[in-house]
Amino acid sequence: MTTESTTTNDFIDIPSASWNVLYTCRRLTLDEVKRYAESATGELLDVGCGRQPYRSLFQNLTRYQGVDTASSVHDLPPDTVVFDGETLPFEDNSFDCAIATEVFEHVKRPAALFAEIRRVLRPGGQLMLTVPFIQALHESPYDFRRPTPFWLQETLQAAGFDGIEIAALGSWHHSFAHFFGLYAWHCYKNNKFAYPLLALASIHRRLVWNRSRKSRFKPVDGQMCVGWSATAKRS
Repeated sequence: MTTESTTTNDFIDIPSASWNVLYTCRRLTLDEVKRYAESATGELLDVGCGRQPYRSLFQNLTRYQGVDTASSVHDLPPDTVVFDGETLPFEDNSFDCAIATEVFEHVKRPAALFAEIRRVLRPGGQLMLTVPFIQALHESPYDFRRPTPFWLQETLQAAGFDGIEIAALGSWHHSFAHFFGLYAWHCYKNNKFAYPLLALASIHRRLVWNRSRKSRFKPVDGQMCVGWSATAKRS
């Protein structure tokens, strides 16, 4: 649910893509969704689906259903079901799995929506989600939190999920690269320093990304990341 168009083409690892100041967080999210899509089967619910940028990654489904609010900043695909942001208009036990990418920072009552997702999942169904940790205000005024892993654990448990696994997206290195790009764009985009700063930010992002793939930039202490991913099951 970002304000910019988010398609899988935005993440292609080529120089032009790395100019996007959101490249680091989008690429980390994309890779996480790719991993989940490899094993996802049956009927999937995409909560806060926006333009459904990850739909093409899920090749083993019998159904892909997007749901979003009428206040979404995106042009929603015609098969998207519109809901009130809290009560999902589906029967109990309707889906085998669910995703919610960069959504729960925008939800007013996240515990209620978590409970609704659990309700519409079948026993053994799994939710996969991502949330930002370092990000500027976006989709204002519907931007309410930057979750921590402790918040995710507590809120998912309170909603009745178990088998919860939480992982950091990126490290201190990715976090600095992401923030540097945001800083250069928001503070100098209309300044004579814009081009050199944005060029430097782009080069730095690519350096961090390429080295991280070679395991040279490992998490330092687990205390800083660009965002978090989590999976949780309905028992």
